Order: sequence, then structure tokens, then C-alpha cells
Amino acid sequence: IITGVIGEGTAAVPNETFGWVGSLYEVLCSKAYWIIVNQDVLWNMVGTELCPCDLEYTIHAGANLVSWPSQNDCSIGDAIPDEFEAGISGLIGEGTAAVPNETFGWVGSLAEFRPTHGYWLIASTDIFYNWDACSCSGSLARTAEAEIKINSEYFNQSTKQAFYFIESVENIEIGDWILSFNGDQVIGGREWQGGTLDVPAMGDDGTEYTTGYIQTGKVPTFKLFKDGEYIDLAGDIPAFASNGLYMVPSLSEAIALPETFSLDRAYPIPFN
Repeated sequence: IITGVIGEGTAAVPNETFGWVGSLYEVLCSKAYWIIVNQDVLWNMVGTELCPCDLEYTIHAGANLVSWPSQNDCSIGDAIPDEFEAGISGLIGEGTAAVPNETFGWVGSLAEFRPTHGYWLIASTDIFYNWDACSCSGSLARTAEAEIKINSEYFNQSTKQAFYFIESVENIEIGDWILSFNGDQVIGGREWQGGTLDVPAMGDDGTEYTTGYIQTGKVPTFKLFKDGEYIDLAGDIPAFASNGLYMVPSLSEAIALPETFSLDRAYPIPFN
């Protein structure tokens, strides 16, 4: 069932003769991993001991694939100690993300950390870091879990993903959807519930599940799905890169341009 395991810059695949092959040979408490499977499965990972809730992490500038060392849910604001907030520019989960905002705190669909989940922590500097996990006894924060399940009906999760934080969309209403595309292929989507919207865009990671998804350096397109109709949107959209977190101030309805033109004879009155 498991076709591969991917860590931060390391991986392993099963081999009938040699067992697991690759540079990834052990699972660490402080790290998180992508588990690639060929079918849905309920699976218990067996460990020798629980990770301590005060585990120290060595964080480098850039993207760090890390664990959440607690058996409790915890809101992002409670989990991140104040002294570390300035060094964290974003957080990415599986199909969900959050970025800090000076006015509203953390914005995006990722509102809480959950046990058995891993996260990309995007840091602006090297730090020795501790989650504030020991003092977090649970959370009533909203979760995007149900929304992610809806999304998965239309596109597959990729190990390469980026998020476009869209602050405003022309004529959008509660319940409308913003979808990201690579050509005609849907590669992400999010239902608008007000506020800043983090629309995922899934990249081609080489698996059959992501064939036709966007490649690094390409620019995705966005459409508003409203009243059963797709409306093309235009705006200043950055090119895709894995683990990218992009702010898009606004999207507006694209002006339709003619694809072809022709010149006919002036008839019957040539002066017209």
C-alpha cells in the first residue's frame, strides 16, 4: 500500500529484495514525513516512545518539515511563543496554510496544529525553537478539515504545493469558490467565507496522481465559480514554486479579448 516516504530532502521506497532503499532510514520525533499510498488506509505507526512536548527543534532559514509534539490540538497563536513569531513567515499543512498578519494575527485556513500531522515551517532566520506544546491543553479553533475533504474530490494532494493568499475578489459572495488552474486542469480551490483566502495550487511531483499539474516557474490562472458559472479572473499573480506563500492584493474579472479577427468587403456601400 505504501509506495514511498518523503522527508525534508530525503526519501525511501520499498524494494522486494532489499526492503527500504534510499537516504531515509529512520523516523525522528522532530521531523514530519509525506506518506505516499496507492489506496486509502487506516494505519497505526508504532513508535518506541512518545515525543516530549518540550522537544527543541533546530530550524534553518527556509522551509522546515517538522512535527507537532503533542497529543492535543492547539491554535497557532497559542502554540507559537511570542519570541519566535517574528522569525516565522508562514506555516503549511496538507492542503492548508497560514501567514502572519499585523492586524488580524494569523490568516488562512490553517488555524490549529493537530496530533499525527506534520507542517512546513517557513523561517526567515536560523533559530533553536520550541513549540509551546506542553502548556497547550486543547483548542476550539476552527479547522479546515471538512473543506479539505471537499477539495480532494476535485484535485489530488501533491507533495509540491503553493498557496496564494487573495485579499479581495471582485463580486465574490459567501459560498462562492476560487479555483486555481493549470490550463484546463483544476489544481486547487477554496470556498470563500470572508477575509483573506488561501487558495492552494498543486504542482507536478512526478507521480501519476499529479500528472498535468503545474510546473515550477509557470503561472497558474484563477477562476471564480459563482452560480454554476466559471468567471476568469486577472491580477498580479506570481509564478509557482513549491512551498511558496504569495500575497495577491486583488483579483478582478478578466476582460475577454478576441482570439481571431477578419476583414470583410465593404458592401453594398464601400464608404461604410
